[in-house]
Amino acid sequence: MAIFNAIFPILALTTLGYLLRRFQFVPDSAWPSLEKINYWVFLPCLMFYILVEAPLEQLRVVPIIIATACSIIIVSLLLILFRGWAAKNPPRLSSLIQGSIRFNNYVGLSAVHAYFGAMGLVVSSLYMAITVPLANIICVLSLLTFGLADPAKKIRHPMIVILANPLIIGSGAGIIFAVSGWHLLPSVYFSIKAISQAALPMGLLTVGAALRLGDIRHQRREMAVSMVFKFAVLPLITLGLGTLLMIPKPVLAVLLVMQALPTATSGYILARQMGGDASLMSNIISMQTVAALVTLPVTLLLVKLI
Repeated sequence: MAIFNAIFPILALTTLGYLLRRFQFVPDSAWPSLEKINYWVFLPCLMFYILVEAPLEQLRVVPIIIATACSIIIVSLLLILFRGWAAKNPPRLSSLIQGSIRFNNYVGLSAVHAYFGAMGLVVSSLYMAITVPLANIICVLSLLTFGLADPAKKIRHPMIVILANPLIIGSGAGIIFAVSGWHLLPSVYFSIKAISQAALPMGLLTVGAALRLGDIRHQRREMAVSMVFKFAVLPLITLGLGTLLMIPKPVLAVLLVMQALPTATSGYILARQMGGDASLMSNIISMQTVAALVTLPVTLLLVKLI
């Protein structure tokens, strides 16, 4: 029931966004502006707020960093290596990579808090401190490399684009504050917190508005690959590395649940802003969220066997 309660609002908001666009309650011309403000304002504040609260000092972080970071990098490299089989064209590959390594932190925090308690929140916070900036860097690089179908539009200085990416700026600032012990003025902190709370509902509404159900039959291969990599390959690689590094079993169980989450709504906004296949990204998000109603309870049952 806890998993259903965490996932149902995501499905509800995505459906609402689809209906708002479908019946023109919100005109088509308004959605790009909503996506832009979410990408440049709400999401960076969310990344900062999550990471500035991460209690990094409470865990032995090196094995966790190695297991989570290496598994994400390996999955990304596998998809690039087998890109001719995995995706029909480069923009689709960029969305496929996003769909295979990003995670929905709201679903994850709800799940680990319900099943693992306070320890789960600590481990998941550390996990986010590692994976949010790493996943953003990989996704931005994949979009710069594969997202633009027109070679003439390729960006010459990708590192500038990466460092200027609002999600990476938000993640980096959050980590700096978390490890330095710096504190914001309460008024500034609570303002950022309030702004960050708009990111998820706005992101879900724009994902739903972009959903084109008729496109799904032409994207079956990529969506199937994303589900296999997200719900099976990524957690299994993490399990192997975590066992090799002797990560304590309760901590490893939380990491496996986090790695098996459905992909994040921010992937759609990034695809829209940087030239990826936004239609595929929207459908991957929607289908993975629906599938998580089954896969997450199964994952939670399996981690008890570790």
